[in-house]
Amino acid sequence: MNNIHLVVLWHMHQPQYRDPASGRYVLPWTRLHALKDYWGMVRVLEEFPRVHATFNVVPSLAAQLEEYASGHFDEPWFTLAFSPAETLSDEDKAELLRRGFQLNREHLMSRWPRYCELFETKVRVFPVATGTAANALSLAAIAPPWGNVFCAAAAHINTAETNAAGFFGGGLKLVPVLGDYGKINAGALAFALPGFPPEQTHRGKAAAVSLTQATDLGAVYRLDEVRDVAKVAKSFGLMVHMDGARFANALARLQCSPADLSWRAGVDILSFGATKNGGALTDAIVVFNPDIADGLAIQLRRAGQVWSKMRFASAQLMAYIENGLWLRLAAQSNRAAARIAAGIADAGGIKLVAPVDANEIFLELPAGAMDGLEADGFQFYRRSATLARFVCRFDVTDAEADALVASLRRHCATPAKAAE
Repeated sequence: MNNIHLVVLWHMHQPQYRDPASGRYVLPWTRLHALKDYWGMVRVLEEFPRVHATFNVVPSLAAQLEEYASGHFDEPWFTLAFSPAETLSDEDKAELLRRGFQLNREHLMSRWPRYCELFETKVRVFPVATGTAANALSLAAIAPPWGNVFCAAAAHINTAETNAAGFFGGGLKLVPVLGDYGKINAGALAFALPGFPPEQTHRGKAAAVSLTQATDLGAVYRLDEVRDVAKVAKSFGLMVHMDGARFANALARLQCSPADLSWRAGVDILSFGATKNGGALTDAIVVFNPDIADGLAIQLRRAGQVWSKMRFASAQLMAYIENGLWLRLAAQSNRAAARIAAGIADAGGIKLVAPVDANEIFLELPAGAMDGLEADGFQFYRRSATLARFVCRFDVTDAEADALVASLRRHCATPAKAAE
């Protein structure tokens, strides 16, 4: 194999922050970047002595770095920040506060105003590529590697994400909790948590609870059920995550506000689904608890979920909620599922496994009936030899729903009934 000659070029630039008239630095960015970034880049090279790199520093930056390195510089921000607190006047303290928030408020502190309005509180929103990324990285941000995250046995994080939460969480463990139709039962959770006392290190730390709304069997938690589970979790000091891949479907079912079904009910962080409800290529993480956000941002960077063209994801998320589009789409898919369930309610050979609360239908069917449905051109998921999962799109028509009903009734009828 031929050798590859690779040139690593690091180019650093900063404008001139030193006022030529007064000699004072009006902004501290050169000093802060020098301490946080430039020194660290050189330090990394010490770990790889055979790698050679070229640092290109523009003249305006080089002159400022030399002046800072000499120790002879005039920067009011630095002077105030390192003055003894007892020597600060009221004017000095006010100036520190002013300089401490000297940034672009619109782009750095008041981003996502539409989502803040939607959830009726301050939130931070992080676009991600998939629901799996949203779930795994949310849990990694609220649970340590030795933590236990309690979830329903049927939860997507437990059955269908190849333990992504454990991978990104550095080893965190999922602990199934009993409940009906893919829900966590608050009483079962209250019974399980005392088995993980803080002083008992052998079992790890009880760190968080994850609710799936709607559940992976198509059921929707009522508001009181969410509040009850969150209340138990909080009483043991646990964070609460909600897998909201079908959050819109749950809202359309319950006819409540996004705030009531999330942070007002005790949820700290939400995996906000869009892809399963008509979105093109993105989901999001909505953070209600500000203590989580900064750590999550690091998790996202490490996982490759920070894109240079993030605006394309953001545009989808903004259009998704505009003028109630997301709720109309969810209501349509819910209605289609309800129409199908009503159409087979009295059919023989078919058994509903769970309530049809959202846009999913789980049916026990004869294996031959599933073969017949596929021959008719219907796409669905075979969960077992006799369990089928049907998911209604956001744009399912009544004609499509009725065609599935007819096919189900025909293929699941008893031989004598089918011959009539």
